[in-house]
Amino acid sequence: MATARRQLGYVSSLTQQAVPAAASLVPTLYEFTTTGTTNWTVPAGVTYVIANITGAGAGSNVGATLGGAGGNSSVAFSSGTITANGGSGGTTTNATITGSGTVQNKAGVRYGEGAWARTYGGSNSTVAHMVANNGAYLRAGGAVTPGNTLAITVGAGGTAGTNGAAGAQGVVVLEAWAGNARRCELFTTTGTFNPPAGVTSVNATLIGGGGGCGAGDWNGGTGGNTTINFSSGTVTATGGFSTDVGRFGFEEFQYYPTPTNNSGRGGILAFAGTTTRVASNFRGGDGQIQVVQRTVSFGSGLTVTIGAGGSGEAGTFRSAAGSGVAWIEYSV
Repeated sequence: MATARRQLGYVSSLTQQAVPAAASLVPTLYEFTTTGTTNWTVPAGVTYVIANITGAGAGSNVGATLGGAGGNSSVAFSSGTITANGGSGGTTTNATITGSGTVQNKAGVRYGEGAWARTYGGSNSTVAHMVANNGAYLRAGGAVTPGNTLAITVGAGGTAGTNGAAGAQGVVVLEAWAGNARRCELFTTTGTFNPPAGVTSVNATLIGGGGGCGAGDWNGGTGGNTTINFSSGTVTATGGFSTDVGRFGFEEFQYYPTPTNNSGRGGILAFAGTTTRVASNFRGGDGQIQVVQRTVSFGSGLTVTIGAGGSGEAGTFRSAAGSGVAWIEYSV
């Protein structure tokens, strides 16, 4: 498949003045927007790359055919493939929810965004409003070898369901420097960060787990906290709140989208009523985002705890949420 790569690099005024130390601070950006897999050749002098990876958004629907899940986006580093999951698809499969007019978004230019679907009017006085899940965003780094190829995969947007719209595709943006001064370590599960020798300061991004969503007698669970225990004190990104949408006279709960892990997004619960002719979906709260800078020291490992997505609790009508994520950046 042909590459749709667009080099977005720029040269700072400091670089133009030939100040070597400043050159490494300004990366060259490579953007990938063609869905499928592209092999990118690592430029001369580049031995480490940081990737910004967004999974594709899911498709929406109001009716019998569910919207499709968004495709995963990934970068295949030699140390392991980093994958940002696409959003989970579908909203309600109740084919009786129809109307005389349908309006939905068409994904647009916001990569990774889940589609919306809205139906109204008709002889049944139908009202429906559905939102599909967004893709996850992850930031991670890996060692590369000049002249070798790196497989970049961009997820396709989820297909449109009945009376719905397709989700927005994913996107991958690479940051490349001459040399290997920058580092970015991603944590999708609980683990330990060991500061390398000579590293005294890091930047950390933490996202708490999303809140679960339940209905009627079944409450959703609160999302778990994502934490890093720095010597100066623990930094916490709190999990999202849980939601209980109640029954409100609705008769048919239709679909409970699987959450996008490592996204921190709240669970979505979709339902529809065969008598009231109303359909909608509710979601738990998203996890908090914390971005901090802290001092560290060699030989002092830091525990990174990833918050779990809130459960849907017991019962049939519930949806769990996406787990949290964290990444730590520094220079060597």
